[in-house]
Amino acid sequence: MFFRKTKIRKGMGVVVDYEDFIIIRPKYNYRMNASVIVIKNENPIIIDAGTPADPGIFSIKNAFLKYNINPKNVKYIILTHSHQDHTSNLSNLQKLCRNSKSICHIKAFNRIKNLAAVPDYWIQLIDYLGKPKLLKYLYKVLSIPTIMVLYNSFYIYSKIDNLINFELKDSNYQISEFFKIKVNNLKLKIIPTFGHDQGHICILDSNKNLFLGDFVPFTPWIDPIKNSLDQMINSINLILKFNENEVKRAVRSHGDIRRDPNYKGKRTDNGPWFSEKATWEVAPWDEEKARFKYWLDKIYESLETIPKLLKVKMLTTFQITEKIIPHYEKYSFFMREFFIPPAVTWILTYCMKLEEQGIIKKLYKNKNLYWSI
Repeated sequence: MFFRKTKIRKGMGVVVDYEDFIIIRPKYNYRMNASVIVIKNENPIIIDAGTPADPGIFSIKNAFLKYNINPKNVKYIILTHSHQDHTSNLSNLQKLCRNSKSICHIKAFNRIKNLAAVPDYWIQLIDYLGKPKLLKYLYKVLSIPTIMVLYNSFYIYSKIDNLINFELKDSNYQISEFFKIKVNNLKLKIIPTFGHDQGHICILDSNKNLFLGDFVPFTPWIDPIKNSLDQMINSINLILKFNENEVKRAVRSHGDIRRDPNYKGKRTDNGPWFSEKATWEVAPWDEEKARFKYWLDKIYESLETIPKLLKVKMLTTFQITEKIIPHYEKYSFFMREFFIPPAVTWILTYCMKLEEQGIIKKLYKNKNLYWSI
C-alpha cells in the first residue's frame, strides 16, 4: 500500500499523553490516517476508530496496556463522521471493547453502514464536470476493492447503538441547546459541524478540550453538494463563538508537520503559523480560533474573487481552481484526470453558491462545464 512507503517522522506511531486524554497516532502518513483518541475516565470514551491498517487494533491494545485502560470499561465509541480513516476499524474496536456503545450522527449513519460505497453525489459529479462516463463506471466498480486495499480491510458492518438526531439551522444557538452525554463526572457536548461531511460532529468535554475531528481550518475536503458551503460557514461561525473560558485547547484527528517546532514556514502556508505551544494535533484555543477566523475570511474572499475572474472570460471549474487555490498545481496528472481533487470540491461549492445567488451561471461547451457572468 502506498502509504506504507511514506517516510516515518519521529513521533509517529507513538501514544501521546495529554493528561485528560491520550492520542494513539498512526505509524504512517498522519495527514491521511486519523488517530484514535481515548478520553481518560473511570469509563473511558473513545473518539474515532481509525483503520485496521493504521494505527490498528494492535497499537490500541498496547496503548490500553500502557495506560492501564480496561477495554471492558470503555463506555462509548463516538465517531466524528463517516470517512473510512475514522470508522473502518470500528468492528475490531467493538470486539475489543465489548461493553461499549457506538455513537454517530444520524446523517453519518448510512455512510458508516456502507463504508465502501461512493455516495451518489460523487458519481453525479462525473457528469456535472463533463468527465468521461467510463470514469463514473470505474468509481462504482472500483470503490470497494480500492477501499479494501487502501485501508487493508474487508467491509464488515459495524453496529451503531445510538444515533444523534440534532442539528442547528444556523450559528445562532445557546450552549444549553447542544446534545449532552454524561459519563461519571465527565460531561460531553456534541456540536454539529456539517460541511466536511454531512454528519460531522465535534465534541467538547468538561475539561474544556474541543475535539475537532476533521473540522479544522482549511480542511482539504468539502462535500460537493449545493448546501455544503453554507453548512461550513455556519459551522465556522458556530465554533468562533467559543471563547477561551469555554475551550482550553483544540484537538485535531490528524497530525500536521507544520506544528514541528523546527518548521520555519513557507510563503504558501495558510493562516497564522503555529507557536511552540502547539503540537502536531493540539493547539491553544486562541491560536486555533485565529486560524478559523482566517479561514472564514478566505472563504468570503474567494466568493468575491470568482465573479471578478469570470468578468474577464469564462472558465472551467479546474481553471478557477488553479487561480484561487495555489497548491492545486501540486496534484499529479493521475489525481487531476481520474479523481476529483479536494481543491476542486471547494471551487464547485463556491460556484454552486454564486449560481444560486444569480451572480454567475454555468454552461457546457464541448461537454466541458464552464462558468461565466
